[in-house]
Amino acid sequence: MQEAKRRLPIPELWKRLGLPGECRRVCKTPWREDRKPSMSISKDGMLWKDFGEDTGGDAVCFIERACGLSRKAACLKLIEMAGCQNITAPLVAQRVAPVSYKPRARPVMPALKVGTDDQNRRLAALRGVSEAAVVKMAERGLLYFCEYHGRECWLITDRDKINAQVRRLDGGKWGEVKALTLPNSWAKWPIGIGTAGANILLVEGGPDLLAACEAILAEKLDCSPVCMFGAALEIHPAAVPLFYRKRVCIVPHNDEAGGKAAAKWMKQIQGEIRPLPAAVKDLNDLVKLPLETRQGVVWPSEPSGAPTPGRVVGGQTK
Repeated sequence: MQEAKRRLPIPELWKRLGLPGECRRVCKTPWREDRKPSMSISKDGMLWKDFGEDTGGDAVCFIERACGLSRKAACLKLIEMAGCQNITAPLVAQRVAPVSYKPRARPVMPALKVGTDDQNRRLAALRGVSEAAVVKMAERGLLYFCEYHGRECWLITDRDKINAQVRRLDGGKWGEVKALTLPNSWAKWPIGIGTAGANILLVEGGPDLLAACEAILAEKLDCSPVCMFGAALEIHPAAVPLFYRKRVCIVPHNDEAGGKAAAKWMKQIQGEIRPLPAAVKDLNDLVKLPLETRQGVVWPSEPSGAPTPGRVVGGQTK
């Protein structure tokens, strides 16, 4: 492990991982919006410190935070990147001692609650999915219920809670819009990416995130639901490395904006676009159809083999 760290100091890791920005002694943190430089790199390049999050450590900790990996997976990734697979060493790393810091503004969350049976039933009926899908989404830490501006709402966020959006449980609008993204949210941050596994089903919008949970349950798919809150948004540059070496299927809305969004996201993270049938406008519509008519639409039906990067199913290879 020490040899791997010697071969790949933080500046070199930064380049290898394709992180945005430039690694300097004092620089902007690559995995989050950073108005002023709040990261420090040690003179020898072996340690880093993010004063905005009060996190830091060595090369293993850097990979762990940048790629959203467990400690063990980060250790193995460092060894692989450094070409030290045949060198035996304990998979351990030491963190830098925490120091005080002034945290960056984050969304101010309303009081979040796990849904009651009644709320779960109402949301399932509103979106045309099963109660099991609602419960599954909540178990993944992606769904909560709350009161917002005097209305009973369902709220979508994730473990990191740096991006969140609310919708009314009665199906009503906020003036002219159906959903409100909370102030100070990182709107470009993909919901669920921090805890996603090796297989990702990337969709657009909160309702399709819920529909993705329905599809995963009904079709017994081995993948994690992740969503962007809008077709106009690109994936946050700091989130792009979290898709590294993962199998991604993109299910866009069946309109011009959805097609452009899918093409934009595919350029950022690679993967495979899974167009919907002409008769439906989004994944939420698709999951309301009989199971036998929709199996294999959102995820490849073959038992193995990753989607071809840059491929559009039913279309021309890019």
